[in-house]
Amino acid sequence: MTQQAHFILMAAYNSRMNKQLFQAAAQLSESELREDRGAFFGSIIGTKEPANKSGTFSAGR
Repeated sequence: MTQQAHFILMAAYNSRMNKQLFQAAAQLSESELREDRGAFFGSIIGTKEPANKSGTFSAGR
């Protein structure tokens, strides 16, 4: 597999996983999304925000 093909495959995988993440999160209430779960970023929202920003940053390159 070429490096370019590998990057394309990983981008497709990332897109699929992001879609699944947002579908699952859409089933939760606002309070469930903001509840501190003891994770590194605290809540699910706190975890998703850096992921969103990095994805947006990467897409802008």
